[in-house]
Amino acid sequence: MVPADTSIHCNARGSVSEIDLSDASLSGTIQNLDFNSFPYLTLLNLNGNNFNGSIPSGIGSLSRFVFLDLRNNLLEGFVPPEIGPLSANLTKLSKLKDLWLASNFFTGYILDSISLISDLQILSLSNNSFQGNIPTSLGQLRSLEILDLWMNSLNSTIPPEIGQCSNLSYLALALNSITGSLPLSLSNLTNLYRLEVSYNSLSGELLSQIGLLTNLIYLSLYNNSFSGSIPPEPGNLRNLSYLILLTNHFSSEIPPTIRNLTNLYILQLYSNKLSGTIPPSICNLSSLEYLYLSNNNLEGSIPECSGNFSNALKSLHLEANCLHSFKGSFQAGVNNHHCERFGTSTRKISKNLDNIDLSNNSFHGNIPIAIGDLNSLRYLNFSHNKLTGGIPPSPGDIAVLESLDLSSNLLGGEIPWQLTRLTFLEVLNLSMNHFVGHLPQNGQFNTFDQSSYIGNPELCGNPILKKCEDDKK
Repeated sequence: MVPADTSIHCNARGSVSEIDLSDASLSGTIQNLDFNSFPYLTLLNLNGNNFNGSIPSGIGSLSRFVFLDLRNNLLEGFVPPEIGPLSANLTKLSKLKDLWLASNFFTGYILDSISLISDLQILSLSNNSFQGNIPTSLGQLRSLEILDLWMNSLNSTIPPEIGQCSNLSYLALALNSITGSLPLSLSNLTNLYRLEVSYNSLSGELLSQIGLLTNLIYLSLYNNSFSGSIPPEPGNLRNLSYLILLTNHFSSEIPPTIRNLTNLYILQLYSNKLSGTIPPSICNLSSLEYLYLSNNNLEGSIPECSGNFSNALKSLHLEANCLHSFKGSFQAGVNNHHCERFGTSTRKISKNLDNIDLSNNSFHGNIPIAIGDLNSLRYLNFSHNKLTGGIPPSPGDIAVLESLDLSSNLLGGEIPWQLTRLTFLEVLNLSMNHFVGHLPQNGQFNTFDQSSYIGNPELCGNPILKKCEDDKK
């Protein structure tokens, strides 16, 4: 039974021209569907159902077909040339413009004959098990705008011929086994707004010609083996919102031209071999919400201008570098702890900053008092540094704090009772420091075990077995 809210349209002759059964909770197969009964059909949308089996060969009779959407079903099987998707039958559909087969269980190869569908604008085959080469014949599809092949088992190089698809705006090849380098011809794709090739085995350098793709909004190359320096030319991509280069082998310094990317929302450069300092030009990124530079060889301090991130910044991850100074980044200046040189930094970034991880660096000196003014902070990790002094009472003002890790530093003194006000605190690690005196006994502190305090021999009270002198009396 066809649900009442589905859409079936007829043309002026009274013949069925469009069938839209998307998201109709239908199941079974479509193998017995008599396509010959719909000679004027131009659109078939079965997206978001539970159909299984293969695509029947009779689909090739629909010579007026413009739109076919079989996404998000359970269609499956190896597809021989004479029977199903991307076969001779499908390529009879010479007027087809939109072909959506993503998120099924198709196997087999993408055949060169795909180029016979010369007016194709959208080819979406993602999240299947297609294997073999990306056919060079794709370059003949000059009207192609979306090529979505991510999450398959393709194991070729990226054919240079793709650079001939001059109307291409979306290219997604992630989560395959693609090798080689990015072909220079990709710089011809000046309409491209999304380039996604992550989770492959690509190598080589990031070509300077990437700077010609000035319409790019999303550039993701992560989890590959790219190497060399990050060239300055990505600074030309002024529309870029996502720059994701993590888990490669990029070296040298972060280029100062990054200052031009004022629309950048996410910058992920972690797990590379980047060196030098964090450039002050990064402070121009006033739209940035997520900054991930961890697991590199960066040194020096967090730029004093980091307050220029304004209220946008939510996540700051600089762990596992060689950084040694907070400098002005979190210095006092909000709660009348005036330090004119650094006075506005925390005030500007305090509204939305959700997590900070500066662990495994060489930060020294005291924990900044003004950290307590980051009132949206849920996760704070300063572990494995060289911090000295005590814990200031001010973190007790961060009402939403859930995780506090100050382990493996040189901190001392008593643990301030103000931390017992942190009613959402679920994780506390103060181990391997030099804290002394009574453990606070109220609030969430009653839920933590000994592991939170290991390596502080002068602490006493529950849950540590060592009794305090007052208790002995």
